[in-house]
Amino acid sequence: MIKYLKEPVICFLLGGIPCLWTFKEKGLDGVTSFLRSIDTSDPTVGYFLILAAVQFLFSLVSRWLPKFYDKVKVVLSFIYPIINGVGSSLLCLYRILAGACMGSVIITLMHYSQVDSMCYLFVFSFTAIVFVLMSYFLDKSFNYAVSKQ
Repeated sequence: MIKYLKEPVICFLLGGIPCLWTFKEKGLDGVTSFLRSIDTSDPTVGYFLILAAVQFLFSLVSRWLPKFYDKVKVVLSFIYPIINGVGSSLLCLYRILAGACMGSVIITLMHYSQVDSMCYLFVFSFTAIVFVLMSYFLDKSFNYAVSKQ
């Protein structure tokens, strides 16, 4: 049970606490600016998803192909550090986004309990879950790929 809490706690430490801290210091306008500062455009999000998929696929490929082809090992030994560098950077980004969404959920629950704010609560909750899951799978695939190098 505790090992499943590791990723949400890391996410909250990286994104949630800064979000709550910003709210305390600058209010809702500060949080809005904070969220906009980590928000990216749609093409960038799509590109990051493609990079995450590539990193995940390389982690899976590393499990089976090197057993059968020595030349694949040579190519992968060059590509692994690059793909893992991309994966670790994406992991940090997803963790910050997940934590910021968690912080936004807490702010909404604590300070904005009107019915119209509940829409934001559901959006931030769903987004936080998606980013935590993405972080979890990236972390597992990254650690697996690193262990196979």
